[in-house]
Amino acid sequence: MSHRELAWYALRRVAGLIPVLLGILLLVFLMVRAIPGNPARNMLGQRATPDEIANVEKQLGLDQPVAKQFASFALSAVKGDLGKSLSHHVPVTEELARAIPATLELTLAAFLIACPVGVLLGGWSALKKGTAADLLATAFSLSGISVPIFWLGLLFILVFSVSLEWLPFGGRTDMLIPPVTRFMLVDSLLGGPPGAFWDCLKHLILPAVTLSTVPTAIIARMSRSCALQVLNADFVRTARAKGLPERAVLWRHVLPNAILPVITVAGLQFGYLLGGAVLTEHVFSWPGLGSLLLRAISERDYPVIQSAVLVAAVSFALVNLVVDLLYASLDPRVSLESNR
Repeated sequence: MSHRELAWYALRRVAGLIPVLLGILLLVFLMVRAIPGNPARNMLGQRATPDEIANVEKQLGLDQPVAKQFASFALSAVKGDLGKSLSHHVPVTEELARAIPATLELTLAAFLIACPVGVLLGGWSALKKGTAADLLATAFSLSGISVPIFWLGLLFILVFSVSLEWLPFGGRTDMLIPPVTRFMLVDSLLGGPPGAFWDCLKHLILPAVTLSTVPTAIIARMSRSCALQVLNADFVRTARAKGLPERAVLWRHVLPNAILPVITVAGLQFGYLLGGAVLTEHVFSWPGLGSLLLRAISERDYPVIQSAVLVAAVSFALVNLVVDLLYASLDPRVSLESNR
């Protein structure tokens, strides 16, 4: 498949994302304004007079028709201007610049745990089908999907932080590290004090493991299903009949054919991690996009809420685009012409 075909396909997909993102932005815009409460009253306090509230609403543009407010926000967002926080009076881009690296660091760590563990667990379960090992792996997968993530996070804190005192549970570090990239693990190596990297890593372990449980379970279930399907295929039986060693059969025939659907699922799970880290960040006091969104909702900070959700939606859409392109480039059976 040529690079030109991939580029043309990517361009069509990006163009198709524009109305989707506008629809998401409109939906969030309307839902935010349906939340009980008044941002102007939150800023002024409960003793504010109606005239004071009206003046603040006029300054913020909240007295304008909803359609005009949405059009103004959408046009500004296209220009890269997401407005100012109603609560902290700083540009929203500054708040996002502090929160996004924290969420990305946590998401990448959870993803790097979920993918290898899920694939290995699913493949091992498929090879041991019907045995106690298979039942154990299946039980783990079901538990990972079923257990509420906030409850699991609290359990980890109770066991590993409170009882055993092995790992910390709040924030990203206990040390003062100059922000260079705002990725703490990287900044700790670039200009942190001695022991900063290990301190940042210890703070990252519990939230990353907690966040990785659901995608690990989903990837494991998909890996098991795909591996079982390929193991029963005719070409695998033919390879074994020719006398190929079992390791060669697994690495040359089973893995390349079973891994392609797993790539799609893994990509979707990465998008889930980006948008679904809210509870994990809240439990572990992780100052990321989820914590920022929760704080903005409690303060009725409309620009921050809209911008945070927009960032999550764009990230999810871009991840899906990358997964589609990767799948098309790896699988020669996929024709981009059929997606026109």
